[in-house]
Amino acid sequence: MAMRKKTRQVHVRKEELSKSTLAKEQRFPKWEMRTFGNWAYRMFLGVGAVITAWVTIAAFFPSAQKNLFPNDYWYGILKELHAGFSDDIFREKLGTPAIISEVSSAPKLTQRIYLQEKFAVMTVSNQDGNVNIYSVLACAEDFKPTFSTPSSTTVRIQDRPLNRLEMAANWQPSNERELVYVPGRTVSSLDQLIEIGAGNGNNAVRNRHYFVGVNQGCGRPKMPDWVSWNEVAYSGPSSEATESVRAIRASTPANFYAESLGLDISVEKEWGHLLLPGRSHETKDAYKLTISPHHFLLPADFLARGRLAMQR
Repeated sequence: MAMRKKTRQVHVRKEELSKSTLAKEQRFPKWEMRTFGNWAYRMFLGVGAVITAWVTIAAFFPSAQKNLFPNDYWYGILKELHAGFSDDIFREKLGTPAIISEVSSAPKLTQRIYLQEKFAVMTVSNQDGNVNIYSVLACAEDFKPTFSTPSSTTVRIQDRPLNRLEMAANWQPSNERELVYVPGRTVSSLDQLIEIGAGNGNNAVRNRHYFVGVNQGCGRPKMPDWVSWNEVAYSGPSSEATESVRAIRASTPANFYAESLGLDISVEKEWGHLLLPGRSHETKDAYKLTISPHHFLLPADFLARGRLAMQR
């Protein structure tokens, strides 16, 4: 009797399992379950492939951008850099400098010039390796980088003329600046038109300045026929400039932007050199410290790109 009862219970259990399995198959036929499993697997593979593709793109995008869109690549790099950064950051972003020279012994200052096809970067750094002057020169007229100044304005060189160059955050022009226009008197003269930007008004940031202008090593700007080059020399506020200077500012885009931090410097009004405290134009160091590279330091083919553009 016990065996029969046990056997009967086993049969009942099997029938219950069969009914349960049948109910599941009725709700989820095997082909649907297999289809769902294949879909989920394919979805997993697809998501994995997309993630892998994005990781690959992210890894190679900087290199691809540099090769396919070199201007945009360098615009981003130049806008990120500022005076106050370390030499190491500049070397990481720009590579090995083409020229390194000591421009002052007291304080000790070292000048580095980085060269690319369409622009040159000059830095002047102190003995701690911090950059006091950061300057970008673009001779090529199709290279138009944008910079954010210490006054929270925007400057784009090789674009709008000097008298409309600088825009404030509210898109209002901000172009009244102190001018030091020094046209070259000799072959070795500096030959730069320098405009000194307004201070940023932040007392916590000591000796912070920025500059825009025309380095005429790239070629002298086109001027109206009535303007005499001998009349261009001028030092003073732009609001009081001569008609000749006003004409140049209205028709000539800047080809350099520069900023300084941590140096109590001034622009020597007769010759355009940067002066440290206690120095004069007669000091040897004064000839070496400039806000944009002296044309004698730059390769002829680099300068020629700008000179050809000026002639067109």
